[in-house]
Amino acid sequence: MTETPPHPPRFGGARGRMAGAAACAALAACIGVALLASAAPAKAAESTMFNISGRGWGHGIGMCQWGAYGYAKHGWTYRQILSHYYTGIAYGSVPNRQVRVLLNEGQPSVRVSSAAPFKAVGGAGTITVPAGTTAVVTWSAGSYALSAGSQSLTSAAPILFAPGHARLMLGNRNMSGLPSVNMHYRGQLRIVRLNSGLSTINVIRVEDYLRGVVPREVSSSWPVEALKAQAVAARSYAAIHFGSDGAYDLYCDTRSQAYNGADGEAASTNAAVAATRGVVPIYAGKPIAAFFFSTSGGHTESIENVWGTSPVPYLKGVDDPYDTYSPYHIWPDNPIRKTGAAVAAALGSSYAPGGTLQTIYVVRTGVSPRVVIADAVGSGGVKALSGATLRVRLGLRDTWFTVRTLSIDAGTGAAASGQSVPLTGRIFPALAAGESLTLHSQVGGGAWHTTAVPPGNITAGSVRLPGGKAAKYSAYTIGVSSAARTSYYVSVGTDQSPHATMGTWPSAALQAAPIAPAVGEPVTFTATVQPQSLAGTTVTLQTLTNGTWTTAVQGTLSAGGTCTFQWTATAAGTFSFRLLVPAAKGLSAGTSATVTLTVGGSPGPSPSPSPSPSQSPSPTPTPSPSTPTPSPSLRK
Repeated sequence: MTETPPHPPRFGGARGRMAGAAACAALAACIGVALLASAAPAKAAESTMFNISGRGWGHGIGMCQWGAYGYAKHGWTYRQILSHYYTGIAYGSVPNRQVRVLLNEGQPSVRVSSAAPFKAVGGAGTITVPAGTTAVVTWSAGSYALSAGSQSLTSAAPILFAPGHARLMLGNRNMSGLPSVNMHYRGQLRIVRLNSGLSTINVIRVEDYLRGVVPREVSSSWPVEALKAQAVAARSYAAIHFGSDGAYDLYCDTRSQAYNGADGEAASTNAAVAATRGVVPIYAGKPIAAFFFSTSGGHTESIENVWGTSPVPYLKGVDDPYDTYSPYHIWPDNPIRKTGAAVAAALGSSYAPGGTLQTIYVVRTGVSPRVVIADAVGSGGVKALSGATLRVRLGLRDTWFTVRTLSIDAGTGAAASGQSVPLTGRIFPALAAGESLTLHSQVGGGAWHTTAVPPGNITAGSVRLPGGKAAKYSAYTIGVSSAARTSYYVSVGTDQSPHATMGTWPSAALQAAPIAPAVGEPVTFTATVQPQSLAGTTVTLQTLTNGTWTTAVQGTLSAGGTCTFQWTATAAGTFSFRLLVPAAKGLSAGTSATVTLTVGGSPGPSPSPSPSPSQSPSPTPTPSPSTPTPSPSLRK
């Protein structure tokens, strides 16, 4: 049986300022370069869905925390675990030196208290703050101002709080991301003005610091050897920052290692820290930058393929078979679907290619399937982006991901009832052997129906990419018809296109006899409308008056889909008519083609100019020498 710990570790890993600087330098070097190439133009009505599937969580470098959990469950010691993830290491030790951890910054004031009396030192001044009294530090007129009950202190130097017989409590929130107000800390708290506000720095021995790190990075219920592996990796990461320049050595969040002070400590993790006291992995005689992260997906990655730095001998990608314990070994929400517009907006103007975004095509992966470089393909060009950039911009858990895009184009989005019209689109990357395309359709709000798209409806195509590469795709054309408004989409496995709706309007014929009557001579209009399901619908014969279509007469469609109207001209001239069918029974509204009458002079009196509807043909008038012109279909 697969055992899942009570809660997963924090998803991230030791990055630190060294890693952050490396990542920034790498991204600046390998992203944001526009590479124009010939890209297939997207049609105006074409819409695209990005289907993103992936594995893992984190940067993928160094020790996988869930993998270490799995190895420990299978009997490995912490040294075996670490030697697997960090290639070619040995082991050494470091002294229990102080480290300075930045807890917060930009504070207008800082509040510190304790359950026992404690000291506040500012320059040459020192006061003893009573138990339960809150000391408040502000910045005023270029100096630190401290008040604690009836006592006060002004100092040009930063304020240092030293504990008595109880730990110090910080009233301000730290940057760890958890509820972190009124947390207790081992060691001292130093208040210093940095930039435009006050910052709090925890000055603490590294072994005490690790007590607050390990239970924040992994669950304290994990196997003891996994906890020891985490303690040793965290110790090494802290050790490489001993004596850093500036006011602090480490952050309390994922820029370094997650740290929330003494309140999150657990007996099991404290024991793991104590059992490995001073131990660090070393390479070439020095503590290593022991990066770690949550979930590998089954393989870790070499550092140069993630951050674009020079290779590091001990940070090589390795197989990770026991990462399967992680709930994010394979992402549970695969595939993540994003519209093309949403992806383009997430990339922003700095990273999106020119024109309409069509796909993101992976062109290089690392020693694992993690994306190193992918080309964002637009109708106006191509832009190369790093996997790390795509992970951040698209909000993905890892760079181990694939992208499949499916587009669909319904043309004008409307057709006459029963008229066959094409649905077209593309699938990037091209369909592989054994893959098939499925069409899904839904009439009105009814059930969805599926149809396999014949291979003969699918053709191959490609978009030229920089470096002589090509983004291959499969293009499809499917003829569809319906007697009502219908929604469509296509799919390949669990990957889908957007939905496209095809509005349907009735097919109709409008005839007039005669079409060249004399003044006073009656004209019979006959309308035939399909489908016959519109029987009983009120339709309107309209005439064009001063550039505006107005109602001439209305009638009701018979069971056979017909309706007749009579009209008599009172003056000579040219008159235009059309039939208006309203939206009804799942069909869109539409109008027929225009029928034009030319009315000549008449010697006799004319009947009333007002037309009147009739549900049956009127007596046949004197035939006109001209043949009536039918109107075969409605126009949108």
